[in-house]
Amino acid sequence: MVDTIRLKRTHTICLLAAAIIVLVAGAGCDFITPGEAREAVEAGRELQRIETEEIRPLQDELESLRFTEMEPRYQEIEDLHAQTRVIEQEKLEPLWRSFDGEEIKARSEALSQEIDAGFREIQELNRTIEIENRALQTRLQQDEAALEEERDAVIGSDEARRDAIQDELNDLHRYGRDAIEDMGRQAENIRRELHSLPFDSDRRPALEAQIHDLEAAMSSLEQSLRSRIDDLEENLWAVSDGLEVLYRRYEERREALHDAFSDEISLLDGRRSELDERRWALEDDASARRQALEAERRASEEDKRAAITAIEEGELLPLTARISDLEGELATLHERERTLKGQVREIRAGLEPKARELENQMLDVFESAVESAEAGQGSVGP
Repeated sequence: MVDTIRLKRTHTICLLAAAIIVLVAGAGCDFITPGEAREAVEAGRELQRIETEEIRPLQDELESLRFTEMEPRYQEIEDLHAQTRVIEQEKLEPLWRSFDGEEIKARSEALSQEIDAGFREIQELNRTIEIENRALQTRLQQDEAALEEERDAVIGSDEARRDAIQDELNDLHRYGRDAIEDMGRQAENIRRELHSLPFDSDRRPALEAQIHDLEAAMSSLEQSLRSRIDDLEENLWAVSDGLEVLYRRYEERREALHDAFSDEISLLDGRRSELDERRWALEDDASARRQALEAERRASEEDKRAAITAIEEGELLPLTARISDLEGELATLHERERTLKGQVREIRAGLEPKARELENQMLDVFESAVESAEAGQGSVGP
C-alpha cells in the first residue's frame, strides 16, 4: 500500500513536471528548448506506461490473489477451527471429564471404609488378646518368683553346707599336704647331713631319731588328712543327694506350673489364629472386590477411549487434514505473493532514477523561471 502511494506520487510529480516544462518551453523561454520539453513529456509518458502496463497488472494479480485465493482459505481455516472447538467442547471434553470415575471412586471409598472397619475390629480383638497375654505372663512370673523364693528358703541351707564342704575339700586338696611336704623336705635335709657324717659319728643316732620322728609325724598327718577328706566327701555326697531330690521336686513343680500356663497360652494362640484367618479372608475378599472394581473401571475407560478415538478419527481427523491442506495451499500462495512483490519492487527500483531525474529537471526549470522573473522586474524600474 505504501509502495503504491509512493508510485502514484512519483508518477504525478513526473507528469506535472513534464507539463510545466512543456508550458515553459511553449512560452518561448530560453532556459529550456522544445526538444528538451519533448524529452520530458516522453519520459513522463514512459513512466505512466510502465505503471499502467507493468506494475498495475502485478498489483491487480496481488489483490486478486489476496482476496479471491488467500482470504477464503483463511476464512475456511477459521471455520474449521471453530468446528474442531465445538467437537472438543461438546463431545470430547465430557468424555475426558468422565474418566475421573466418580461413581466407581465412591464405591471404592465405601469398600475401603468397610475393610478398614473390619481390620480395626480385628486389631481391637488382637489388642485384647495381647492384654490378656501380658497379664498371664505377669502372673506366671509372679508364681515362678514365689516358687523360687520357697525353693531358696528350703534348700538354701543345704546348698550353703554343700558349698562349705566343697570349699574345705578344695582347700585340703590344695594346701592339706603342705605340712607333710615340709616335713619330707626336713627329713631329706637330715638324710643328706647324715650321709655326710662318718659312720662312727656320735651325731648319727640323734639324726636318725629325728628322721624317724618326722616320718612318724608325716604318716600320722597323712592318715588324718585322708580320713578328713573321706569324711567330707561322704558328707558332700549325702548333702548333694538330698539336694538332687529337692531339685527334682521343685523342677517338677515348675514344669507343672508352666504346663498350666501353657494351656492358657494355647487358648490365646488359638484365638489369635482365628483372628489371623479372619484377617486373611478379609484381605482376600478386599483384593477380589478391588480387582472387580478395577476391571469395571478399565472396561469403562476402554469404552470411553474407543468413543474418543471414533470421534477423533471420524470427525476431527478430516477437519485437521483439511486445515493442513489449506495451510499447504496458503504456503504456495504466499510464495506467489512474495514473487509478485519482488517483481513490483524490481520495476519500481528501475523507475526511481528516471523519476528523480525528471523531478530535478523540473526544479531546475522552476529555479530558472524564478530567476528570469526577478531579472525582468529589476529592468522595468519605478
